[in-house]
Amino acid sequence: MTTTPTPAARVSGTIKALEWKANGLRHATALGFNTTYTIMLLPDGSGARWQSRYMGEWFDAADSEAAKAAAQSDYGARILAAIQPDPEPKPVAWRYDDLSPYARSSALILERRGTGVHRDPKEFKETPSTPPRPARAW
Repeated sequence: MTTTPTPAARVSGTIKALEWKANGLRHATALGFNTTYTIMLLPDGSGARWQSRYMGEWFDAADSEAAKAAAQSDYGARILAAIQPDPEPKPVAWRYDDLSPYARSSALILERRGTGVHRDPKEFKETPSTPPRPARAW
């Protein structure tokens, strides 16, 4: 049919359903995002066809409900394809485990002085293989 949505696109909410209006006995139209969808019931009653104004060709469907569902799917795919996903957020805080041994000892000193981020001292554990370097006396 048309374009497919970007897999990384995240959207909250739902896409509004197309509102169909009858045009005579065998035709119905709906206005979508920047296009018009048309459904036509076949004269022999064997099914229906649907079309988007920009695609130009007609697509077969089993009945009018299937044609409406296909048009709704195309409409949703067009909207989702136009959405650019947000970039991944950058971390705004550091974790104690991410620090080097020297930075860990500095963080402990700041914590003991009361000038650092207040955390539970039990969270500050040094690994035996990397003992903290002694802090300088200021």
